[in-house]
Amino acid sequence: MDEGRVNFVAPADYREGKTIDKQVKAVLERIASTLRSIGELDSAERFAWASAEAARSRDDSRTLGYAFTSLANVNIARLGDPELTVDYLNMAHRAGRESRNGDGALKPNAHFEVTTLNMLAENYCYLRSWLTVMN
Repeated sequence: MDEGRVNFVAPADYREGKTIDKQVKAVLERIASTLRSIGELDSAERFAWASAEAARSRDDSRTLGYAFTSLANVNIARLGDPELTVDYLNMAHRAGRESRNGDGALKPNAHFEVTTLNMLAENYCYLRSWLTVMN
């Protein structure tokens, strides 16, 4: 305990509802909650990749930009590789520029441009705070 490596202390009473029973159940619930979150991130990532593939096949730059922004968000939520997040954001920006230039399947509009810039700025802020925490 003096070294700070003990998280819980409880009498050795293993009956239902006693301190150690409650502590173990609380730890298991935290583990289960983390696993549920990971499952949600996996689903979001699969959906984003499917959206990206569908957008590529339709030459839909706008949807492709949103898909790559979603992939960046998933990577940030996982505290994954910062360089991969930057790559996703660059791909989102490139796809957004293609849409803005009229190369995408959907016609450009001011709302999309503002939304794309806001999403990129928001992700940049997350990335900056994330890198600060990691360093």
